[in-house]
Order: sequence, then C-alpha cells, then structure tokens
Amino acid sequence: MSIKSIMVAYSGYEEEICALDVAFQLAKRFHAHIDVWHISEHPVDIITKYSGSGYVGPFYDEMVIDALEKPVEQAKIAAEKKFKELALNHEIEIGSSRIQGKASASFLTASGDASIILQTKGRLADLIVLTRMWDRRIGKASEILQHCLFNTGRPVLAVPPGDHAITLNNKIAIAWDGSPQVTQTIALAMPLIRESSVSVITAMSKNAKEFPIDPEEIANALAVHDVDVKTIWAEVMDGDLEETLLESAKSSNASILIMGTYTKNRLSEVIFGGTTEYMLNCATCPILISH
Repeated sequence: MSIKSIMVAYSGYEEEICALDVAFQLAKRFHAHIDVWHISEHPVDIITKYSGSGYVGPFYDEMVIDALEKPVEQAKIAAEKKFKELALNHEIEIGSSRIQGKASASFLTASGDASIILQTKGRLADLIVLTRMWDRRIGKASEILQHCLFNTGRPVLAVPPGDHAITLNNKIAIAWDGSPQVTQTIALAMPLIRESSVSVITAMSKNAKEFPIDPEEIANALAVHDVDVKTIWAEVMDGDLEETLLESAKSSNASILIMGTYTKNRLSEVIFGGTTEYMLNCATCPILISH
C-alpha cells in the first residue's frame, strides 16, 4: 500500500501555509493527489452563533446576508490564489482527480461545520494533513484535529502552525512505548517508513518498568521490510519524558515524529496535560498520530 490520496484543510490563514507545503512535498514523493478543502461558515450560521439564538428573524434581511457573504467569498478567493501559487512552486498539476505518475491537487469548497465535513471527507484519504492549531484557553488541540483523529480511522499528520516551509527529509523518529496505539500508527505509516531511515526512540527513567515489547523487537520487525532502522535509548531526567523525546527526535534529525496517542483516559489528558497534548503543543516537527 502507498499514499495516493491526501486531504488537507486550508482556510487561508498564514499559519496554515506550513501544512499545505508539507502536503505538497508528500504528494510529490508518492505521486499522490491532494484534496485541499476550504470550509466556510454559512452566513445564517454566523448570525445564529453571534445572536445566541437558533432563530434568524426578519431583522436579518438579504442586505445583512449579502454583507456577510462578501468577506466569506473574498477569503475563498484569496485561499484559492495562495493554493495555486504554492502548487505552481512545487510543480504540482491542478486537476479534479489523480494523474497517474504525477502529483496533483484540487481546491474544493464547502459551507457548514468544518469538523463534521472534514471528518467525513477524511475517511476517504490515505493521509490527513492538518495544521496543529492550539486553543490555549482550554489547553487542547483544535476541534478539527480531534474530530479527524477520533472519527476517521486514518493517520493524521499534525503540522506546526507557520507561514514558512518545513523541509521533509528521509528521516523519521518513532516514540516507542510498546503500546497498541503506537503499533497501529506504525502500521498506518508504513508507506512513509519504507521510504525513510528510522530511529526508534525509547525514553525511560532508571527505575521504569520494561516495555511489553522491547524496542529491538520492533526494529527487527521493521527491518524485515528492508527499512533502515536503529534504536535509541534516552534516559528521562527529572521525569521530563516529553522533552527527552523531543530532544532525541531533534538529535536524530527526524523531520517527522510518529507516536501513539491518548494511551490514558482522554479526559484526563485534556485536563492534566498528557504526553500527547504536550507533544502537539511543543514539537517543532510534524507529528504523525492515529487513534
């Protein structure tokens, strides 16, 4: 199996440029087709949200609706213009469907609840690429990322927000803890792993219990697929597991970090800030996760 279809969410914000650029790089590597979705709110939904009522009365006449539709349309035009500019820079053909042996992309639009639309469309993709937006007020990943992660069954590549390019190399790191979650993500990421040099990172404190599956065993399992793989043992100092993982991934020069997600109770991670939340918040490289 390879990666032949990629879905990206792009509203037109500068912070999303990095994710779009990463998706284009992957499309070129795998000769894949990208569906770039631009989701806008319907004017009536905007009125309802800010009026605090589910009823839109006669006060909101056509002039009000038209006034709201104008900036929505302008945002769509600006987003499509930037999409075409980046596609041209990456020499990616724009078309409605995949072109055999080439990278291609299409700009698609819809109106409604972005989380619901994207989680539905995402089930059809081999890979979902999203900007790792972060709501610091409630300390959790964006609603769209969570919907796509929990409701698609597909791997999600969470890219740090930014208007600059992240150059993907052929090096990948795996944050190994022996859990079913990370082994599932590895299985879904095999098209990427086969094309890469892989570092299996195991971060442990001196007194930690051994993992149910030794990292050497998963390294051997990957080597069967002709993957160039090595293991890295990193000692956790002062209980700082997350920083140890990030530093080890950086030292291995990995441009993508693969990890499991929400291995504890999801609610407790949101409230107390678990490893997944921390990594999504602080990592400077894209993180590939699944659930």
